[in-house]
Amino acid sequence: MNKEGKIITMDCFFGFMKVVVLFSGLFFLAVFLTSGLGGHFYYDICFSNKCYLEFYDGFEAALLLGNFLIKLILGLATVGGIFIALLTYVSIQGANALSNHLSHFSVFQDYVKSEIDRRPLVSLSSVDILKWYNFIFSDSRSGVTTVSDEYVFFVKSLNEKISYSNRQALYAEDGSFKYVPHQTRIIEALYPIGINIDRAPRNHFFEAEQEMFSVLSAVNREFCFGRWLPEIAKSKYL
Repeated sequence: MNKEGKIITMDCFFGFMKVVVLFSGLFFLAVFLTSGLGGHFYYDICFSNKCYLEFYDGFEAALLLGNFLIKLILGLATVGGIFIALLTYVSIQGANALSNHLSHFSVFQDYVKSEIDRRPLVSLSSVDILKWYNFIFSDSRSGVTTVSDEYVFFVKSLNEKISYSNRQALYAEDGSFKYVPHQTRIIEALYPIGINIDRAPRNHFFEAEQEMFSVLSAVNREFCFGRWLPEIAKSKYL
């Protein structure tokens, strides 16, 4: 729950408690006065045991009601206090999760930038780092930095496309290896995580592709160690 929602909830609770206390007080006062007007208000002041018992008998209904209303108010206040404490805890946990998310993303972003800077054929503008990060850590905003199933599937799918090109180049599976269809497969495979590789002449594309694969491998080793993830397949079609 956000801060505004928490404040509104607390205001509603305190407003409700004020209404309960007000109506409880008025109800008790009405019962007390009704009992007193029956004649008990006109008794002389007396502190004997007999007077005490007569007073209790005369105002028993009002006293029992007062006892019940006090317990009711205390019970509601206790439940409300627990609820507000829970809201505070959830709010703090949410703030901590967001802080961890931003911190983790900042480290991820700096690392990806440093890896790209080391590779002249990979442009920073061709990589949507935020999209890549959210693809790997889809629950990061909740404080969970476990690698997503979608990212595991992405790596396996990319490896299958690389392996298919390897089989074409080595064994002429489904015909001989052709770099243009291969180029299309790799471009389409990388697009979902925010990586765009431009079409280029054969040798230039292969070099850019291998540099991008090395960035992928470096990121996977550093940030995806908590879950089994296959290595990026070796390219044997070069």
